[in-house]
Amino acid sequence: MSKDFIFPDPNDRSRNCPCVLVNSKNILDYYNLRNSEGEFKERVTFEIKDWFADEARKEGWGEIQFFNNQCLLTNMEMIKSFKG
Repeated sequence: MSKDFIFPDPNDRSRNCPCVLVNSKNILDYYNLRNSEGEFKERVTFEIKDWFADEARKEGWGEIQFFNNQCLLTNMEMIKSFKG
């Protein structure tokens, strides 16, 4: 398991690139690292999606969208500032 995944920071985004796509491998690595006491997960389930979305909200992400097993995180403040 890779332990290199660091949760993306919404403040590291720019007006031209307010989003980041997190792939399923990184979602699972982060889940398994943070939940080492529980059962090791090999697939992105609804439970993991809900957990990851909660983590993203805690980190300050404004919009969280799942596309299959990947997650698009968007800093809505960047978009609002761009619209002026």
